[in-house]
Amino acid sequence: MYPYQTIFENHLFQQQLASTTILSYRHDLINLFHALQSNPQVTSPAQITAADLQEYLLQMKKAATITDTTYNKILSHLNQYFIFLFQVKLISSLPTLSLKGTMLKHANAIPTTWSEQLPKLLTNTELSFYTRLTLLLTAHFYAAAEFLQPGFYLIWQSEPLTATEQHFMNEFHQFHQPLSQRHNSRDLFLKQRHTNSEPYLTLPALHKYLQRDQTQLDFSLSPQKLRTAAICNFLQKNRQLATQVCCRRLHLDLNSLNYYRLLSFSSDSVSKH
Repeated sequence: MYPYQTIFENHLFQQQLASTTILSYRHDLINLFHALQSNPQVTSPAQITAADLQEYLLQMKKAATITDTTYNKILSHLNQYFIFLFQVKLISSLPTLSLKGTMLKHANAIPTTWSEQLPKLLTNTELSFYTRLTLLLTAHFYAAAEFLQPGFYLIWQSEPLTATEQHFMNEFHQFHQPLSQRHNSRDLFLKQRHTNSEPYLTLPALHKYLQRDQTQLDFSLSPQKLRTAAICNFLQKNRQLATQVCCRRLHLDLNSLNYYRLLSFSSDSVSKH
C-alpha cells in the first residue's frame, strides 16, 4: 500500500487506463514509499521534496536497475500522482515540478523499420490508446489528416488486420465505447470530455497525447515522419511491386509514389554505406 492509493487508483480507473498500467503505477509508487521509509523527515506525501525524489531516482540509476526509458516512465508516474494530490488539495506544492526526464539518444531519429516493432508497440499499455492507434494507422500508411477526418472509421473497417492488430482494436473498442456513446459518434478519435463543439479530436490535441508518451520510446512520434519511414521501408522491400499495387497499398497518387520511391532509394543507399 502507499498513501492515498484507493482514491488515486480510482482516478486512474476513471481515466480509462488499462489495468496493467494501473498496476505499473502501483508498483512504482510502492517502491518509492518503501525507499523513503528510511528517511525520518518524510512521513507523508506532503513532506516529500524534489531533493528526496531526485535522490531516489539517482540511486536507482546508480544501481543500474533502470534504463533511461524506465526512468522516464517512473518519473511520469510520480508526476501524475503528485499532480493529482495537488489538484485535490492533499498537498500544497509539487515536488516533481523541477524534475526533468532523461533525453533519450536519437529521440528524433526514426528507424525506417519502426513498423516492424508494431506488435510489441500495440501491447505496450504504458502508451495511450490514441498513441497506439496512431502507430497502427500510420503503419498502414494513413496520414493523420486522413484518419482524423469524420467518417474515416468506414474506410478503416475494410482494412485487413493481423491477429495482433485485431486484438488491439478489440481492446480499443472497449476503451472507445463510452466515448462513442457520449458523443453519439463511431469516429475513432473523440474528445475525452463532452463539449458543445465538434466531438472530434484535432491534430494539436492528438499531438498532446503523443508528446505525453514520447518519453516511453526512443524514436520520434511525429505522425508525418513515422508515415514517411513506413512507406520507405515498404518500398525498399518491394522494389518489383507494380506501380498500381503500390499506389493502392500506400494510399498514394502516382506523383506522391514517385517522390517516395526516390526518397526510399536515397535512404537505402545511405544505409548501405
